[in-house]
Amino acid sequence: MLKFEADVARVICDVEGRLLVAVSGGADSTALLHSLCRLKRDCVVAHCNFHLRGAESDRDQSFVEELCRQHGVSLNLIDFDVEEYCRNHKVSIEMACRELRYEWFATLLEKHECSRIVVAHNSDDNIETMLLNLFRGTGIDGLIGMKIDNGKILRPLLQFTRKDIEEYLNDEGIGYVVDSSNLQSDYRRNYIRNVLLPELETRWSGIRKTLRRSQINLCGVETFYKSKLSELLAEADDNFLSYDIIRKSPDKATLLYEYFKNHGINDSIIKEMSVALVTDEFVGKRWLLTDCEVVAERDGFHVLKNHESQSLTIDYTCEKLEMNDELAHSIRGNKDQTMIYLPKSIENYRFRHPQIGDRISPLGMRGSSLVSDILKDAKLTTKQRRDYWLLEEISTGEIIWLPCLKRSRHSLVDFSASEVYKVVYN
Repeated sequence: MLKFEADVARVICDVEGRLLVAVSGGADSTALLHSLCRLKRDCVVAHCNFHLRGAESDRDQSFVEELCRQHGVSLNLIDFDVEEYCRNHKVSIEMACRELRYEWFATLLEKHECSRIVVAHNSDDNIETMLLNLFRGTGIDGLIGMKIDNGKILRPLLQFTRKDIEEYLNDEGIGYVVDSSNLQSDYRRNYIRNVLLPELETRWSGIRKTLRRSQINLCGVETFYKSKLSELLAEADDNFLSYDIIRKSPDKATLLYEYFKNHGINDSIIKEMSVALVTDEFVGKRWLLTDCEVVAERDGFHVLKNHESQSLTIDYTCEKLEMNDELAHSIRGNKDQTMIYLPKSIENYRFRHPQIGDRISPLGMRGSSLVSDILKDAKLTTKQRRDYWLLEEISTGEIIWLPCLKRSRHSLVDFSASEVYKVVYN
């Protein structure tokens, strides 16, 4: 077995099952498929024709068809209208191609019961990714770039340079196609590949090895970083991040970023959240992220998921009682806000969640008060206020009761009546 194939074998030895291999016909993917077949791995090939280079795109497809025929490998083909996708989704050609192919790969992965999508990225690709991320502004993950195996996508050639791969193909006498668009420097990645890195190599001859070594070193840094992060966030959950946890962090902004990064947080929101840590003026402040809303409360940041519905059930009991002097005395002296006595059966009322502008006319007071002010004064969190239940009289629309807080002066018990209804909020 050749050293190249032996190194590939070491990477994939722990990956079981059938592999879905993305093959474009270029040097990298051709070498990848050839080595996997030499290693007698069960493979299924996927090839995308984006029709961006005219006859050259069709040439690549024909080449891959012949390559699969020679190796006796099943081939899946698909045609994409990239320009239409760009118009409909307002993305670049590069992003469109990526989204289209990986969405298709995901369907093939399930259809053919494959354990991994296998792609042919090499170490030079990873250095380019590192620089692209660096120029955009990135953290440790972006500098490390792509990983050999993330549990879904496998990159066995990430340990090899482009030169290593071409030497393997030449030694084996294996042909491949060349994508002419890679020779142009219009795209950012191609500019880094064709212009920037060659220019850097004139001053630092070992720049590629140095950058690769930096990526390996950063993998160790990431391990320590994530270990400390897990320690800090051990007491947090998906719905609440307390100020106490944040204050323990050596860098509060970094902790906020890591906790909210999957929700689409940005630098300006992180700065505002950092201010909320040291002042009560931000209590009630809301930030709308990609899939949730974050609210600053006195104890920390509460996360309200967009799909999260309000509480759908309320636990209460209702009892019909015969009016008498003893009961009338109990009703007059009742101070327990967890229960209410009503003149009509519960069917005449309904429990619902608060709405904007709701008001109640509290017993023993003149005028009315906003329900939102009462709930806020009770120091309920935003989620608690949203999930709160109040009692409304159906016929009048009057809010009769805020359980545990206030009783309205409307819909009071008539002591001359023969019966009364006792409702207890559990």
